[in-house]
Formats: sequence, structure tokens, C-alpha cells
Amino acid sequence: MEEGQSNLLLDLEQEFVDHLTDKESLEYIVRSGFNPDFLNAPLNRAVFQFAQFYYQQNSEAPNAKVLKSEFPTLELYMPEVAASYVVERLRDRFTKNELQQITRELAKLSSNPQEGMMFLRDRAMELERKTVSTQTVWTMDDAEYFIQKAQQKILDGQYKGFSTGFGEVDKFTGGMRPGYLTGLAARPKRQKTFIALQALIAQVIQGHRPVFFTLENTEEEIWNRLNCMITGVPWDRMQKGEMMPADWKQFEDKLEEFRGAYDPKLFIVRPPIGERTVPSLLLQADKLEADSVILSQFKYIEPTRDYYKADHEKWGSIVIDLKLGATRSGSERPIYVETQLNREATSMTEMMDADLAQLGLTDMWGQACDLMFGLYQNKDMRASHLTEFGIIEARNSDKSSWYIHSEFKEKTELSLQ
Repeated sequence: MEEGQSNLLLDLEQEFVDHLTDKESLEYIVRSGFNPDFLNAPLNRAVFQFAQFYYQQNSEAPNAKVLKSEFPTLELYMPEVAASYVVERLRDRFTKNELQQITRELAKLSSNPQEGMMFLRDRAMELERKTVSTQTVWTMDDAEYFIQKAQQKILDGQYKGFSTGFGEVDKFTGGMRPGYLTGLAARPKRQKTFIALQALIAQVIQGHRPVFFTLENTEEEIWNRLNCMITGVPWDRMQKGEMMPADWKQFEDKLEEFRGAYDPKLFIVRPPIGERTVPSLLLQADKLEADSVILSQFKYIEPTRDYYKADHEKWGSIVIDLKLGATRSGSERPIYVETQLNREATSMTEMMDADLAQLGLTDMWGQACDLMFGLYQNKDMRASHLTEFGIIEARNSDKSSWYIHSEFKEKTELSLQ
């Protein structure tokens, strides 16, 4: 942002300042206890400190006109990444620079170990004070703020929750709220991915911006399934390569109709092996400004550290990371995860009554999830293209189940019966 600086749009500090013009972004930045020391350019620090003061005085962000009046040389662009992502990257950059400086200073003290240890302790504590996120303490003085926030969310329709893909289920449960961790459990080959994609489509229709991480199937297969579901083209013919000219025409017409009706903002991401930890996945979601995360599937998520033979600890730590990611302050969103049943059930009722230790490779699901859906299908149901979709566990609703009819030979459709 200094005069003469080029390529401002790609600069993290410029992105950070851009977010000060948005009320929700500024609210996140201020309440996260952002340290202006992270900003290198003096003008950047001045802009943030002014915006912070303005917010404290007026309870709203200074708009572009106000900032331009206060800082005539300021150039504003539309931000391209989420505020939380920018904050974390600036914190990382500051930490890296500080560590390099500490290393250089420590090297000069190598001949005096005692003084070196005292220096290292003091600088490490100083670095931690500057970089750790501030945890806000709420008091009764903040009650009105939360009332206003709830009122606005209700007016904006946010309390309807993010769709599961089925209207009756959404009405019964209230949908998946920001901060919810939801599981979809079933034995292999029980249409979990189709049902997760149904939620993706429904959330786009609601006006959300979901991201679908495919960790098991290729991106080509996911797009083929998704396109068939949107257009109604038979998946059976698509996967066998028996498409007719009319099918390709239906693809073209229906996809264009869908784009025109909903202006869809959805993302399909297939992260490479080595970039599949929960923090890595959520960082990618931040960069895409996704407000909902759908993961296919749990057993392919990577832990943040090695557990060797303690697999139960590994899977448990991943569930905890997912829940913490869903409830991260300032960027709460629903996370919907396909997972596996550890054993075969004889009915949906048995699944509902079972200990959640039987789900998803770890008993941590029972402690951390807000909703757990299950799928059951016996041989007769499979022959009739029926799947029972039930609530195994829920934070705010009773248990119940519905029958889903899946049609893939004449058309691609999932519907509640």
C-alpha cells in the first residue's frame, strides 16, 4: 500500500485492509484480537487502527467512502479470500520473520549459554503474546449484541439451517446449522456419495456456497454424478458409456437452466495426498470463501501427526479437528462427512439403538457430532431401489427415519417416499 507499490491485489496486507470495509469481516478481525504489528507498512497499520477505533465507536465498519476520506491515497479492491485466511497468513508471516530474527540474535549469544537461554525465553514469550488469538470474554453487556445478531440471522433466513437435500428431513431437524458437525454413516456402496451430493445441490439452491471435497472418487466421477443429478440424465447409462445424443442435449439444456436459475457457487476439490488434514482442507475452504463443507469421506482424511499403531487415537483426533473447525470463531459453518459403519446392522432401529462406538472408526463421533444420519438397505430394498435414511443421533431433535427412492436407470433422482 506504500506509494508506488505495484500488484496490490496480490498483497496479503492489501487483502486485509480490503476486508475492513465489510462489517462481518471487520467484526471477525477485531474480535479475534488481531495484532497490528503483523502489518509491515505503516499506512496499513494506520488504516487498521482507524478502522478498529471507528468500529468501537460506531459498532459498524467504516465503508470505502469513510476510509477514502481519512486516507486519500488508499486504493481499494474487492477482496478475493476470506478474512480469517488473511489473518492466519499474516500471523504466519509475522511469526516466520520473528523466528528468523530470533535465530540470528541467538547465534550471537552462542558463547554465553545462560544469557542465550534468558534471551530465548523472553523473546519466545513475547512472540506468543503477539501471535496467539485473543479469546474474547463475554459479559451481560454483550447480551444485546447477541439478540441483534440472532434477529438479523432470522431475517436473513439463516436459522433454517443448511439443507440435507431432503425437505422433510430439514423440517424435522431444522437443517445443519453453522457450527454443526454432521455424519452420514453406512456400510460401503450404500449411496452415501449420492446423498451427500444431494445436499450440495440443495445448498446451492438455498443460495449457499458449498465446497465438496472428494477424497475417494476422482473429480471426473463426482462431476459426472453431479451433472446427472442436476439434469436427470440416467447415471446407469453414463457410467456404462451408453449415452445417446438426446442425453447430451439434456445435459446441455438442463445445466444451462440450472446456472440461469441459481447462479451456482459450488466447488469440487480433490486435494492431493499430503494435503488432506482437517486444517489443510479448511484452509482451502477459507480461500474459496465456502460457507459449507462436505467431505467424502472420513477414512481418507489424514491426521495432523503420526500415531503409529494407535489408530483409535488417530481417528478420534480427526473428529475433534472437524468439530473445532466447524465451530471456529468468526467462520462457523456446517461440516457434513461421509463415514463408515464398523459392522452390519439388521435394521435402522438397530442402528438407532446401537452405541455410537460402532460408527466411523472411533467412539469420538458420539461425543462430537451434532447430527448423525444412517443408511440401511437390505437385499429386498436394494432390488426395489429403496434406502432407509434415519437419524441415529441428534442434538436438537428426536430420532426418525424416511425411505429414499433412488432411480438411476431411467433417470437420476433421489426422492423421499
